[in-house]
Amino acid sequence: MNAFKDIKEEYLKSPKDYIKNIESSIGININKLDIIEDTNIFNRLINNVSNIKIDNITCSPPFVINTLVEEQKGYTLKIHNCLTFHYGNKGFIRISPTKDNKIELTRIETSEPRKGIGSELMDFLFHFLESTLGFIPPVQAELTGAVGMRHTYKATPINKQQMFFQKHGFSVVDKKGLIRMERPFVK
Repeated sequence: MNAFKDIKEEYLKSPKDYIKNIESSIGININKLDIIEDTNIFNRLINNVSNIKIDNITCSPPFVINTLVEEQKGYTLKIHNCLTFHYGNKGFIRISPTKDNKIELTRIETSEPRKGIGSELMDFLFHFLESTLGFIPPVQAELTGAVGMRHTYKATPINKQQMFFQKHGFSVVDKKGLIRMERPFVK
């Protein structure tokens, strides 16, 4: 069995206990938990990561992550697989599936902000999606002002995040609590 299936099975055995264990480990009350299955599109990406032929970009094997998102009604914890593309020691970009068959950009991080590395990673991502799928599916991002927890926590003002994503074709689709942006389907 794979890690995602194990986690889902553990959650389904006792949802309240599962959530309570996570809440006690992170010190935050969880209002909602979403377990997001791999979609057809995401499985196609997973099956083609070995075909990457871009210098200095490597992909770690898929692994399960927890994404904690603060919303108006409280925190939502999303559990899903991800693909992380590393650009040497310059940074990385991480994507995950969504329930509605889009791609979610769950993290982009660079070692030297404002040096164009984030844009290089975005260009790589769009190239990978198009060359693997034959199109670029909708890609979404939730702007919360920070990513990570504890030792991986990094804050970036939402207005800077929004400007970055707008530069790459994203538009605001929702402003309830956090800002959701999306780059539409491209043939």
